[in-house]
Amino acid sequence: MSKEGVIENPVSHASKKHDSLFVQDEYLDIWGKDASYLTTGQFAALGKGFVKHCGPTAVTNVIITFLNRAFSEGKTVLKPDDEFIREAFLKVSDTGRRKGIYWNTDFLKMFGGTFDTFTKVFLKSCFKEFGLDDVKTLVRRRATEKNFKKCLESGSICYLQLRFDKPYGSHHVVCYGYSYVRDEETGRRYMYLKIADGWSTVPRYMEASDMMLNMFIPVIRN
Repeated sequence: MSKEGVIENPVSHASKKHDSLFVQDEYLDIWGKDASYLTTGQFAALGKGFVKHCGPTAVTNVIITFLNRAFSEGKTVLKPDDEFIREAFLKVSDTGRRKGIYWNTDFLKMFGGTFDTFTKVFLKSCFKEFGLDDVKTLVRRRATEKNFKKCLESGSICYLQLRFDKPYGSHHVVCYGYSYVRDEETGRRYMYLKIADGWSTVPRYMEASDMMLNMFIPVIRN
């Protein structure tokens, strides 16, 4: 899905925004090819249909990423395929529904979706469903550059809860890494987060300095 204002290339975005020449600087991408970029569009028509399901989509992306890594490390013999992924999403959304955390409705364009306050419970319940006993959720943190850098460098995936964001609005995304770009003239650096935004099957980016009052939940393997 194409949306106005999404960031596909940090260098190009920074160059245009600041009217200067930028280059790629520091970069962190621990998850690489194991990172999952599933979209809400892939699941919207499953079952009786889904709406406001960015939360279950983001949770599924986290789970599939951990399962992909387990396969890459030789801990499992099967890599998640399309059928498994569809069933995983259905299990995730059903877990959220049973616990009253995900509501598959868009009543009056105001009510429905995933409740931010209980997302940590949602994640923990889903990890248990998939036997990911070595994965734990940490305390929710403010979405600041310092917090992102610390958590991502420790090996965490950051489950990011957005509110009143441009262009994403109220939305859940998954952050796998970061990219710093540097102004060739001033030397100033800017951090961009590498995310699965639930709209695109390839990575997109967000400015780490433009998080307002957003929060994120670090998820890490023991």
